[in-house]
Amino acid sequence: MKKLLFLCAATVAVVSSSGCAAKDTNFENTPVEIETQKSDVMQSEAIVVFNKGITLGEAKKIVEGYGIAVVKTYKTLSEQNNQLYLLVKSSATTEELVKTLKNDSAVHSVSPNRKNRLF
Repeated sequence: MKKLLFLCAATVAVVSSSGCAAKDTNFENTPVEIETQKSDVMQSEAIVVFNKGITLGEAKKIVEGYGIAVVKTYKTLSEQNNQLYLLVKSSATTEELVKTLKNDSAVHSVSPNRKNRLF
């Protein structure tokens, strides 16, 4: 624990003394960041959260009605939040998939499926 505390303190001291401490940290919408975000999207996949009260059977009928397949049901997450969480896949583009599902009244939210990285 003492070594970790020392390493953290040393890192802060080095960053502070090198003049790198937060001069301009607004990196939003830089071209590199946008390209990285686009490449992290799993093509034609989305995470869908349905409104409370929608059953798995109802959700499957809804997405299959659009020609979309259910890839995975997040059972534990769904039970913990009292809402159905699904991973879906389509032959349409990710943007078309998200747009289609956002317009459905049974859908609480939908977002592109993205790769998550720790670093």
